[in-house]
Order: sequence, then C-alpha cells, then structure tokens
Amino acid sequence: MPNFPEKQVVCYKTIDGVELSADVYLPEGAAKPMPLYFYMHGGGWIKGNADEPLAVCPELMERLFADGAALVSIRYRFVKNGLDFHAPITDCVDALRFFYDRADEFGFDRDRIFVGGASAGGHLSLMVAFAQRAFGTDRTRAEIPIKAIVDLCGPVNFMSHGLVRSQEDSDSLMVNFLGGTPEERIARAEEASPITYIRACPPEKLVPIIAVHGTLDELVHHSQPHFIEAVYAAVDGDFTLITVENGRHDFGPVEGFPPPSLTYHELQEKVYAFLQRTVFGK
Repeated sequence: MPNFPEKQVVCYKTIDGVELSADVYLPEGAAKPMPLYFYMHGGGWIKGNADEPLAVCPELMERLFADGAALVSIRYRFVKNGLDFHAPITDCVDALRFFYDRADEFGFDRDRIFVGGASAGGHLSLMVAFAQRAFGTDRTRAEIPIKAIVDLCGPVNFMSHGLVRSQEDSDSLMVNFLGGTPEERIARAEEASPITYIRACPPEKLVPIIAVHGTLDELVHHSQPHFIEAVYAAVDGDFTLITVENGRHDFGPVEGFPPPSLTYHELQEKVYAFLQRTVFGK
C-alpha cells in the first residue's frame, strides 16, 4: 500500500455560489520550501476527480512525496449547462495563482512548480503553463513560472483532424467543449488549443515537457504530441516524447494487438527520471 501524506481539502475559489476546492498533500518532515506538483485530472472536461494522480500514478507519487515534493490536485468546473472550455481553463489558472500567492503559508517553492495531468488534464496543464495571460480571472497578472510539464495523452491541437478516432464523436465533443456557432468554433478551436500559445512562446520560455502517448489511443490521436515536438525541435527545446507502441488511451493493451511496448511501471520510471532532471536538478 503506497505511503501517501494526509489530505487537506482547501477551497481556492467560489463562483456562482459553488465552492471549488483542491486536495493538498504535504509530505511530513519535508524540507521547505517544497517543490509543488500542480495536477489537473482528466475526464473529457465533463467528469473526473482529484484522487486521480494517486490512483493513476501511485509509484510516481510515492517517490515524489519521498523526495519532499507536495501535491495540489484541483477540482474545476465541467463543460456543461452552457459552460464551455473557458470555465475549466480559467479555474485551473485561478487555482494556480491561489496557491502561488500562498506558497509561504503552505511551504511551497515558487521556483519549483511543475504541472501535469492525463487526457483533458494534460490539455489543461499545457494551457496553465502557456496561456495564463489569456485566461484566469485577472488578465493583468504576470505569468507564474512553470518548471516542467507532464502531459499524459492530452490533446494539443483542436484545429487538426484526428483528435479522436471517430469523427462523429470528435464533432460531438467539440460542439460542447468549444461552444458557439459553427462559424465561431473555428476561432474557438484555435483559442482552446495549447499549440496556439506554444507556437507564440519565445524559445527561451519554452517549458520542458514530457509527453506520453499510445499509438492505439482510441480517444486522442497519437499524432497530437508531434505538434509540440515540431516547435521544440526547431529551437532545440527540451521535449521528451514517450511513445507506447500498441498502447491505448490508458496505455493498456488492445485486444488483438501485441502487448504495449512499455509497462505502466516503466512509464512512471521515465516520468520520474524526467522530473528528477528538470525539477530536482539530479
């Protein structure tokens, strides 16, 4: 059984009478200030819960806690009842700012904040890192520096075909996620795409990224991380792509195909090694 710190539930924002909270894990006895892993869960922007990082990456989290890193895993508004992509992205940016402003209170290191998430959470982690000035309640604030990004099978470019295997499913998702009229959705797809902000980012501000994607991903096409790869390759940026041959969206096996080329244990090892290098300087 993994050894996780005790959870604290902290409200970071109240909007339309709804409290939005985050689960905060502070490893006991850790040297302060602590590196902070700021995590956004997946679920297609319509579901999911903040327990995800402990359930999805227990080995990784146990090792990060042992290294003295803290975890903040947030809840955000879902895309429904008239809310589009602006709501979850804005909540994620606001949550990051809330905990950044209170870093001294919690013992966080403002210079060692790294973000991550799976699927929709991977998308949100990229937006938080590169599009803070375009979202968030306060558009005048300076950007919060991000040390590294862990993108597990997140969508990158909504302007590209092949987001999901079924075009019908993709179209249905985009109608609700992007909102607006069919004509407006063209511009909204650009606004909601992490690649828009990554391409506009000065080379010296490109945050180190590790992206993990399965070649048989049934929800987010495996070509998506290559959009980021192209930008980083052009300027010799720090981008690591882990391709799981025969892996599905959760990196598991697909019936009728050979086993995935990497086990989930091996994936967590690779992510941990990346974070040791980019965040912990080892």
